Amino acid sequence: MNHRLSGSSSIRCTQAQRILHRQNSPYIQPSNRPQDWIVLPLLARHVSVFSVQKKDDKLTLNFRGYSTHLKSGIISSLRPENIKSSDFVDVSGGTTSYLTFSTSGRDTSFAYKKVKDQIPFPTRALGYFYYRSSTIWTPLAGSLRLRIDSDNTHGADLLLPSGLPWQVWLPQIALHKRYHGVLKKLRKEGLVSQEEVSMCRRVFRDCGKLSAEKLIFSFGQPFALSMQQTELRLRIVGRSSHGPCTALFVKQRLFGDPAPRYPFTGQILACLELSPDKTRVFIRVTKIVEPIVCCEAGYKGRVVAPEEGELLSYINPRSPSSQPVPWSLKVDDPYATAAANALQLLL
Repeated sequence: MNHRLSGSSSIRCTQAQRILHRQNSPYIQPSNRPQDWIVLPLLARHVSVFSVQKKDDKLTLNFRGYSTHLKSGIISSLRPENIKSSDFVDVSGGTTSYLTFSTSGRDTSFAYKKVKDQIPFPTRALGYFYYRSSTIWTPLAGSLRLRIDSDNTHGADLLLPSGLPWQVWLPQIALHKRYHGVLKKLRKEGLVSQEEVSMCRRVFRDCGKLSAEKLIFSFGQPFALSMQQTELRLRIVGRSSHGPCTALFVKQRLFGDPAPRYPFTGQILACLELSPDKTRVFIRVTKIVEPIVCCEAGYKGRVVAPEEGELLSYINPRSPSSQPVPWSLKVDDPYATAAANALQLLL
C-alpha cells in the first residue's frame, strides 16, 4: 500500500507528477537512511531525491541531489560514432547522477566533485557520455567523459572547477565496483580489452583511492595547482624495467617560505616539461584559472607569482643576483630522490 504525504499540495514543485513513498510504512519518520528517502520524478529524465524531517507536526523535504534517467532507460553506446539522440542526458545541478549501461546491470552513480561536501554538477551540464580512447603510448589513459551539447554539432567536454576535464580514468573504472556497468559496456563495445583491465588491476591494486586530477601519463598533460597547496602530489604512470606500465607517487614541495608562508592565492593549470637534454623536469604554467593575488603587503620572499606560458620559478636565497630561477628536478642523477625516480617513468 502506498501512503501519501500529508500536505503534499504545499510543496512548491509544479513539475512533480507524483510522490512515491517507501512501501508498507504506516508513517513517515525523520531519517537520513536512504531507505527512508522519497523520490520525486521530474519531467521525463529527472528523479529528485529528498529526505523527510518532521518537527512541530510539520513535514520538511530536504533536497539530497537528483539522478538523471534517459527516456530509453539505458545508455546505448559509449563509442562516439555510435551514440544516439536517445543517449542525451542532463545532470545539471545534481550532486549525483545515476545511469544504466546494460539491461542486466545496476545503475552506476557519478559525482561531479567532492572536497569536504559534494559539489553539484554545474548548470547546462547536459550532453552525451562517451569514452575517449587513449591518444598516447598506453591504452590505460582512456577515460569516460561528458561532451556538453551546445548546438548539436559542436561542443566541449565538461570541466571541473580546476579547469581540468571531468573524467573517470580507465584505471578507476577497472578497479572500483561502482563502475562495473561502465566496464561491462566498454568490454562489449570493444573499447577496452581484458588485457588492459588486468593491467590496470595489477598496476594500481596497491595505490589506494585514485584521484582523476592527479593521474599523470605523459609530459604536457595538465594538472591543477593551488598557490596555497603545501606539496605537489601526482601519481605518475609510465614504463619501467619492472613491466610495460608502473605507477609511482610524487610528493614534492613547491610553494611556501621555510616558515612556511603562502603569500599568494589563486589557482593555475600546469604541466611537466622535459629539458632538451632530458636531464631535468620543469613545470610550465599553461593557464591562470583563478587570479594570482599577493596577500602580504611588501612581500619579498622566495615565492614568485606564476605567469601564464612561463616556467614556474622561485627566488634562490643563495643566489647573489636574487633573480627568479625555474623550479626543476634533476632526473638523471644516480642518487635521485623518490620524486625524480617517479618522473623517470615518463622518459
